[in-house]
Amino acid sequence: MEQMKYRTISSFEQLKAELESLFGKTKSPVGRQAEFSKLQQRENEDVAKYVARTEEVTVDFLNGLLSLHSEFTEEEKLASKNLMMTLAKLMFEQGLRGQLQILMRANNFKTLHGACAETIELEKTISHKGTHKGKIGGISNTQRHSTGGNRNSMSKQSIGTCFNCGQGGHFAKDCRSSQAPRRSLPVASERRNVNASGV
Repeated sequence: MEQMKYRTISSFEQLKAELESLFGKTKSPVGRQAEFSKLQQRENEDVAKYVARTEEVTVDFLNGLLSLHSEFTEEEKLASKNLMMTLAKLMFEQGLRGQLQILMRANNFKTLHGACAETIELEKTISHKGTHKGKIGGISNTQRHSTGGNRNSMSKQSIGTCFNCGQGGHFAKDCRSSQAPRRSLPVASERRNVNASGV
């Protein structure tokens, strides 16, 4: 403390820097937990950097937690590590931005490592597709403009054959053909009779 005795400190940042230079950068258990709980991909942060930060924060939090509980047996330490990795995977997925979060949560990965590796690959795929000019969502601008941007007209071009008349371009429920009569669903009372007589 003799080193700090005659220094003039004018701001919190300067005090923080001085203390870190003297004592090193240490975090409290509460600070580690807060950092872990607030894991989130930053605005211009690519997935690889977010993955590295997630792993660093998770390991730091786990080591800090285990150092507080030196009485843990090896089984308890392993159980704590497994629980922490499961929580880290959930925090990682929750912290992803936009489309990546939706896609990764749908995949339901079992491990943090698997989720991280797949997210990096998925980001590459998405950014690669995004570099193709003139295409948005797999539909070229000419296709979008030729149909007026209407999704229904796009989907009608790709619909298979009608189960009613055998022609393409519409569903059986929209069929205007008189070749085969439309079957209606039986009303509830008819269904009960059918079920009762089938017993």
